[in-house]
Amino acid sequence: MKILHVIPSFAPAWQYGGPIYAALYLTRELAKQGHSITVFTTDANGEKSLDVPVNQPVLIDGVQVFYFKLQSPRWWYFSSQLWRACRDHVRDFEIIHAHSIFLWPTTAAAFWARQGRLPFIVRPAGALDPVCLRKPYEPFASAKRSQLKKEIYFKTLAPFDIDKATALHYTTQAELENARPLGLRPEPFVVPLGVNPTEMCFNDVRTRIRDRFPELHGKSLLVFLSRLDAKKGLEILLTAVSSLRDRDDFALIVAGSGEQGYVRTLTSRVESLELQQFVKFIGMVSGADKWALLNDCDLFALPSYQENFGLAVLEAMGMGLPVIISENVNLAYEVRKAFAGVVIDLSADKLARSIRFLLDNPAERRRLGENGRRLVLGQFTWTKVASTMSKVYSSLLQNGHIAGNSNQ
Repeated sequence: MKILHVIPSFAPAWQYGGPIYAALYLTRELAKQGHSITVFTTDANGEKSLDVPVNQPVLIDGVQVFYFKLQSPRWWYFSSQLWRACRDHVRDFEIIHAHSIFLWPTTAAAFWARQGRLPFIVRPAGALDPVCLRKPYEPFASAKRSQLKKEIYFKTLAPFDIDKATALHYTTQAELENARPLGLRPEPFVVPLGVNPTEMCFNDVRTRIRDRFPELHGKSLLVFLSRLDAKKGLEILLTAVSSLRDRDDFALIVAGSGEQGYVRTLTSRVESLELQQFVKFIGMVSGADKWALLNDCDLFALPSYQENFGLAVLEAMGMGLPVIISENVNLAYEVRKAFAGVVIDLSADKLARSIRFLLDNPAERRRLGENGRRLVLGQFTWTKVASTMSKVYSSLLQNGHIAGNSNQ
């Protein structure tokens, strides 16, 4: 099949976190399985632009990627080049899969998919979750601006971008159920994200975390690995760590990048709580360094206000780490069912108690970690995910709907 994926930003714009990795791994695996995969995206990379050729094909692991110049308004990921590419090439494809809502690339792809009468799939990437729509974790003014933009979108573009789509792709059943009250018309289906077990190795790693920080030798390590964003609950995690200062046998490793202003807020919080000896910010890690970090750590925590999937949770479990996550992480059901970690209410006190319990019980850590690894390798590999997605594509092309879909 000839499939076009449209996403506002793409590899190597790693600062945007899980959605970038997910889109790269899915498209790459689909290409390995014999499909002709093209990606239309922008050169967005935060306040800067990616150093990539624009408006011409770039081959990444068998995937043909076109980066188009980002224009103003940047927050909407507007690109006239992307619009023209969709217009000129829509009939080169059999199906279009967009990986965002509220943003221009999906609007452009939706319009030209309708003109070309192509099946059009939208992956909301958690943006339809009530918490994400309200953003209670952000300052009042910022949250209100975001709500206003989304209200305008729902009244103007959503009837075309979303309601006239062929299907909506959710990555967990919880994400689908959270969006049901919106009463959206397209057929919903669930296909998760995954990991690639063959990449979960750490040869030729530049440095181990305990070599970089000798003061960590002999301590248990709790790791937070995600984009640094207010919705991830990092302030709650810091408060929990603060309540554990009666012990000196552990440290928190914060791995990830984010907007400079928010990162300064976090480092100031660490200083105000006098947690310098307990918390280490190491910036973004990827590739072998990421797997080495997870291998070196003992616990993983992600107390998010909202997480439509949680790819980092999957990666941590794949490396045998017990996870502590909030019930707002949509993998919570799977983690509970597999006894792969601890799922908590979004509370610093409950988070601290869970961290303390697992620090004091290494046998329980091992049990949960082994369960998590079995879960991931059994159900959440990119090979299986791409194979399931291929069946969805084929069903849409042959039947106009997803045969056997029980999520409607």
